[in-house]
Amino acid sequence: MPRHARVRWCRLFEGLEQRTRYRSFELVLVDNGSDDTSRRVFDKWRGAKQLIANRDNQTFSAANNQGVRAATGDLVLLANNDIEPIHPDWLG
Repeated sequence: MPRHARVRWCRLFEGLEQRTRYRSFELVLVDNGSDDTSRRVFDKWRGAKQLIANRDNQTFSAANNQGVRAATGDLVLLANNDIEPIHPDWLG
């Protein structure tokens, strides 16, 4: 995994863990056929999560639809690894 991608995932996960006051969320990760070490980064994060691993890269919308179908909540937030939660009330 390129270093910048790993840093982005880590910032997202750290933000969810340390800077998100709202705790009643589930995280559904869709690995869209990545050929890097993304899965190891996902596995290290201790938050409740569900991982969907596509063998081949699907279209962006197909991967999003997979995540939405797997989610069990009433509301869904679609986010890429380039967001970084910085305010405790950003979610909820």
